[in-house]
Amino acid sequence: MPEEFIVADDLDLAWSNFDPFYPLPAGCPFYMEPEGKPLNRLINALLRTHRQPPKYFFSGHRGCGKSTELNRLAANDAIKRKFFVVKYSVRDVCDVNNLNYVDVLFSIGAQLYLQYEDSGRELRPELLKDLEAWRNNIVPAEK
Repeated sequence: MPEEFIVADDLDLAWSNFDPFYPLPAGCPFYMEPEGKPLNRLINALLRTHRQPPKYFFSGHRGCGKSTELNRLAANDAIKRKFFVVKYSVRDVCDVNNLNYVDVLFSIGAQLYLQYEDSGRELRPELLKDLEAWRNNIVPAEK
């Protein structure tokens, strides 16, 4: 979604601000808070102290606002203080016409590493050692 929105004089022009293929960015003036404020419940749950890291399944039909809510979550200051947020689209880094779970897992790992490094942070030496050891154990698949 472009950062600029069209000031509309009619419904047809207004509709261009609501393309369902593009989520609304955080702070968008067109955002309408869902009834019950489900994002606030998710933020509170993520900020709680847990013995094990929590896992949440975030789902809904196409165009219902999942990505818009995740944009808002990623922009939340308390979330950014506690978590390193990695935003990317699997469509931007993988061939979605030939995609399997291995591609998805590797793309997640690669984006975690690249974005963490791009942020100016450094991985702990033991993690780098584990990555190197894992890389040296990869065996090419037989054809």
